[in-house]
Amino acid sequence: MIFRRTNSATNDDFTPLHRIHARIKYDNALRLSILDASDDNGVLVVFCAAESMVKIIKLTLQNHWPGEIEVFCPSSMVTGANEAGDSASQDYRNADKSLRYLN
Repeated sequence: MIFRRTNSATNDDFTPLHRIHARIKYDNALRLSILDASDDNGVLVVFCAAESMVKIIKLTLQNHWPGEIEVFCPSSMVTGANEAGDSASQDYRNADKSLRYLN
């Protein structure tokens, strides 16, 4: 897990991103499955280790984040598999499906 901290002396412990990082830090399942979590203009972007954890992570973190949550699995992005359960070989044959992550 990559934690990004600023060097400012202000107390940012109560920001939504810090609450997310604290939730991940103290939950063993989240700590093992989340690779990175960051804020992108009010959207929480989470990279997870396994495609099967996408929905679980969204449900777990939705109470700690005030806005939209996007969860991605980098290995699925590379192979082109999607959340519908398509295998990598099926998505490889259909180039349009694997390009949806690039937009």
